[in-house]
Amino acid sequence: KKAVDLSPDGTEFRTYYASLLTERGDSSEAIRQLSSVLERDPRCAEAYVMLADAYLFAGEFEKSEEAASR
Repeated sequence: KKAVDLSPDGTEFRTYYASLLTERGDSSEAIRQLSSVLERDPRCAEAYVMLADAYLFAGEFEKSEEAASR
């Protein structure tokens, strides 16, 4: 979290942090972080895969499928 705070434009830190959030069960915050990554870099395939996982864990199956298909 500290790395994200210190480097708000650092998509790599934010993506890693979102992965940890998803693993810990905080899908809503992970989705927020990954959405932020994709605003900065809409071609980040890793973020779409992780977003699909976060939506899946949140029970948002349609959004998960949509993110996975990008």
